[in-house]
Amino acid sequence: MTRSRRRLGRAAAPGWGGVAVATVLCLALAASAGAALVTENTLAARVLTVSNCRAVLRQAVPLMSVAPDAGPAPPDAGDGRTSRGFSAWLFASLTGISLGDPASFLEANLPLARSSYAPAILASGREAGGAGVPAGSVPVPPQPTPGSGLGGGLPPEGRPPGPVPETGVPDTGEPRREDAHLYLYGGSRPVVAIVHTHGSESFLPVVAAMAHAADPEADVSDLEAFTTDTSANMVRVGEELARYLATTHGLAVVQSRRLHDRVEDGFRLGAYKRSLETMTEILRRFPTVEILLDLHRDAPGRDKTTVVIEGRSMAAILVIVGTDRLLPHEHWEDNYEFARRLVAAMEHSYPGLSRGILVRDERYNQHVMRRTLLVEIGGQENTFEEVLASVRALGDVLAQMVAEGFD
Repeated sequence: MTRSRRRLGRAAAPGWGGVAVATVLCLALAASAGAALVTENTLAARVLTVSNCRAVLRQAVPLMSVAPDAGPAPPDAGDGRTSRGFSAWLFASLTGISLGDPASFLEANLPLARSSYAPAILASGREAGGAGVPAGSVPVPPQPTPGSGLGGGLPPEGRPPGPVPETGVPDTGEPRREDAHLYLYGGSRPVVAIVHTHGSESFLPVVAAMAHAADPEADVSDLEAFTTDTSANMVRVGEELARYLATTHGLAVVQSRRLHDRVEDGFRLGAYKRSLETMTEILRRFPTVEILLDLHRDAPGRDKTTVVIEGRSMAAILVIVGTDRLLPHEHWEDNYEFARRLVAAMEHSYPGLSRGILVRDERYNQHVMRRTLLVEIGGQENTFEEVLASVRALGDVLAQMVAEGFD
């Protein structure tokens, strides 16, 4: 080490001493609030903000204490290279993410930076179909006119039974439980698989109604659109899609009702790692799966997530495609092409329903197979009626695509 480098090291030492002191203080706060960490509204939620995570990553080399010659970790390897830093231990305790394994951040799909693919946002299915809607514009919901017959009509409200190819017996819509979290609809050879990385995502009107049902005087002004009640979150939305595909279109579907984002499982940051295990299990047990959907709800307000089609208010649908920029992902271009087909089909049958395609650097577990997509149905201010109406429309489009084949 040269003399100038020694001086530089001595000059930098007080700064890192300050970081160490701040880290100790954070640990003391975490320890004193141990019980409070059980809920997302307390210390963990306040400490693990996007800005704080960015700040930690900016100090990555000193805090991770990773040897300079340590090469990049294998994309999907376990936490084989653990960090020895004190701050890394604290961060891992709070999040379940290892600072010593940079790939674990990427696998968790942290929203730490704007995607370099951001310009590749399709404003609606019209652009996906080649009509050239300017990127970034907001599609205007079509106004129904008498006899217009947009998209051939909306799907029915009910669930009429349909034939199941495997048995020829009408499906009643009741699933067959395979184990603690897997449910089969319409047969034992599913074509579509549904998972929920953030299954506890719900909708403000739903959680407010639940709160008022429990206490008519409850203050619902500060509620968040999350619940672990699977009859009122994205798991329920997935059930509706699976049941509709089975009963109306005769397609066999497998759904996982596992909540991967429970706080007690390590906060929401570890959800994608857990859902990857579920996806892998589904594909191992059911090799007939051709389409894998991870259903979410988005966060924007009603003005961006609501459309009116044939006089009915519906939740708009956004498709997200992950790329290979951060982690290996051999299927991303196939997924992107499938997303274009899906969005174009939605635009053809239900003009305005799609919010288009958002292409992101993160891969969102979409590397597990071709035709794996993350689908955002509505936003936190949509009603369940709007969401379920859109789910049935999505079911019609998916069934059409299955009938057309994938070659």
